[in-house]
Amino acid sequence: MKKTNEVPALQALMSLRLAADIVHQRTTGEKTTSDSVLSEMAELIAARTRVFMRDKYGAVAMLMPDEVLEGEFHAYGSAVRFDDGRPTLTELLIMHDQLERLIDEIGRFYRKSKQSV
Repeated sequence: MKKTNEVPALQALMSLRLAADIVHQRTTGEKTTSDSVLSEMAELIAARTRVFMRDKYGAVAMLMPDEVLEGEFHAYGSAVRFDDGRPTLTELLIMHDQLERLIDEIGRFYRKSKQSV
């Protein structure tokens, strides 16, 4: 986990799990409670924006992209686990101000993938 002075104020952050739910609803027009669907959405989000983690003391640190994307998302996108013994990443967060951009980008991705089917 990379410690940085560029960690945003807590008010500017939202849970990755909530972001996955919102982005999914806004891009597909559907609600879901599927762990696999929301975990996949969380992975799409993590590939497009910075991800942070809150530790057990409440401190927030930015994660390096490879830290997040080398693992497998689960628990509705709220955690990333690894097969190599690294500890599971939990309390994942993104910047709230990235939400609309992510909805646009992922929405384009979904529209493009539907057109190619």
